[in-house]
Amino acid sequence: MTDARLPDAEIQKTILATIATVFRNKGLEPPALSMATPFDRTLGLESLDFAEVIVRLEDALGQDPFARGTEWQIRTIGDLAAMYCE
Repeated sequence: MTDARLPDAEIQKTILATIATVFRNKGLEPPALSMATPFDRTLGLESLDFAEVIVRLEDALGQDPFARGTEWQIRTIGDLAAMYCE
């Protein structure tokens, strides 16, 4: 885990870019993404794709919010971002 946390806007930008990268790696054009976009199967990703997003975010942001033991309800990309911004 890093000592200096990125500003929230940078975290959000990284999350959106990471999700878009996962789409492109699948040979798909990413849909329009925002903090309000649902982060579920309606996004067009499969369970392994969601896992790839989380692994890439851990690498990019240097933290694993799931390791904190907090229960999270992730409904949107904004909910995911909030985990990393906390």
